[in-house]
Amino acid sequence: IILRTPLAMEQFLLIFQLFYLFFADVSLSLDIVEKPIPCDFTFFYLCPCLFDPFFSNTFSKMEMMSLERKYLYELEKLVSSGRYDIKPDFTVVIQPSIVEGDVPRYKTRRGVIQPNLEYLAPDCFHFSQKLHAMVSRALWNNLLEPVGLKRRNYRRNTPFLCPTEIHPYLATNVNSRNSTMSTSDMMQDFMEQIGNEPGRMNCPL
Repeated sequence: IILRTPLAMEQFLLIFQLFYLFFADVSLSLDIVEKPIPCDFTFFYLCPCLFDPFFSNTFSKMEMMSLERKYLYELEKLVSSGRYDIKPDFTVVIQPSIVEGDVPRYKTRRGVIQPNLEYLAPDCFHFSQKLHAMVSRALWNNLLEPVGLKRRNYRRNTPFLCPTEIHPYLATNVNSRNSTMSTSDMMQDFMEQIGNEPGRMNCPL
């Protein structure tokens, strides 16, 4: 995440969008067995490499997951090389909740466990408002959690975290790798700011 620049928010949103495009696991679409008929046509259009029977090289789920893992491995290797840790106004941090989070699932009437369509847009492919809320909250928390201690999923009742007085900044590889800051510290700081009202803390969707 780019820090301390005049365009920090715009750059942050751009990077969030890039993570969404590159790391939303499109292979989970193959797990949606029971779906509205229009979604079948949407899948052919949005991801022919998985769903179009006339595509010259259609991937299986395992092939797509393997391709995603290889891409992520190379990205992690690039980020961990240290080339982005040498400037005071620029850095890159992988936020694992976006990469590894999974769409909530449920059991259908036929007994099939599949992604819950309430968390997906009408095209059964993109995130719905509900899932966007969960992902954005998890991303915000990842920005504050120390590198190496970042949570790797998104859940409905995860509380928002706040910077502490000791660590009033976004966590990067340089400033937080050996940090003693804990999630409980940030949660306690948040509780103090809102006046110990658990209902406001949980923010259920």
